[in-house]
Amino acid sequence: MTRKLSYCKEMLEKGKKLGCEILLPVDAVCAASFPDPIDDANLAVKTVDISEIPADMLGLDIGPKSAELFANAVKSAKTVVWNGPMGVFENPVLAKGTIAVAKAFGRDRSYYHYRWWRQCRSGEYLGLRR
Repeated sequence: MTRKLSYCKEMLEKGKKLGCEILLPVDAVCAASFPDPIDDANLAVKTVDISEIPADMLGLDIGPKSAELFANAVKSAKTVVWNGPMGVFENPVLAKGTIAVAKAFGRDRSYYHYRWWRQCRSGEYLGLRR
């Protein structure tokens, strides 16, 4: 774990030196366990600051502050590297972060965005695929 943390810190520093903005979540939506079944719409969740995730809970989606932060960045960015959904998008309670960021792309910037959706199929789950 320490090696991975060191690597992450190194990459953040490298991005900073190159003038790249790397955004990280500031809050998270947490649950006591991974949803089972995956689409359990009655999953009990709690939103907390990212540094306050309880030891007995899992961070399973970005929170509303992070969703707003990321969505605002996407709207004005020239380039976005998006390496997957923000949370467990198959669950309606945990898909809100992914939906918020996806909608921020808008139709005019859809090529790369929808190419990603087709590759991982989350756009079909979320009703955002063309």
